[in-house]
Amino acid sequence: MRKDLVYELDGATWMKTTKFGDSEDRVLIKKNGEETYFMSDILYHADKIKIRKFDKVIDIWGADHHGYAPRLKAALAALDIPENKLEIIISQLVRLVKNGKEVKISKRAGNFITLEELIDEVGIDAARFFFLMYSPNTHMDFDLALAKERSQKNPVYYVQYAHARIASILRKSQILNSKFETNYQKTY
Repeated sequence: MRKDLVYELDGATWMKTTKFGDSEDRVLIKKNGEETYFMSDILYHADKIKIRKFDKVIDIWGADHHGYAPRLKAALAALDIPENKLEIIISQLVRLVKNGKEVKISKRAGNFITLEELIDEVGIDAARFFFLMYSPNTHMDFDLALAKERSQKNPVYYVQYAHARIASILRKSQILNSKFETNYQKTY
């Protein structure tokens, strides 16, 4: 990092992120000597991009962190890291619904469900499909019962059923008329 971008003020170490479009300069090391989360985030991203040579880093953050994106991008610019090396996707929170009622989630209380646990409960196809049905910047209610339902009410079940029917039609068309050509490719 360029030395002209770091300065001491009131016993803390600051970075001139305003030179890179941030609204104010940011503290890297507090006056008690403790590094800020901001400092560790800068180091973490710099390690991925400069040391480990990642082509691109994609972070998915909750909407409550949207104001943090410009300052991190400013800090990385100060390290001569091109802006296109980091993409930050801001995502709204997902509300889990079970038996018609919201599942109360609290990270601090240790009451949360990991993505792995969600996949174990509803299956990877349902989890993937439900998350892809909504834009990341849209609030989402993830209905656990609906995701597991095996009827046309469940959009995943409906799409899987349509896929099975199409595959069956294509198989039968090959059996009935070997001259019939299909121009599709498996992508999975």
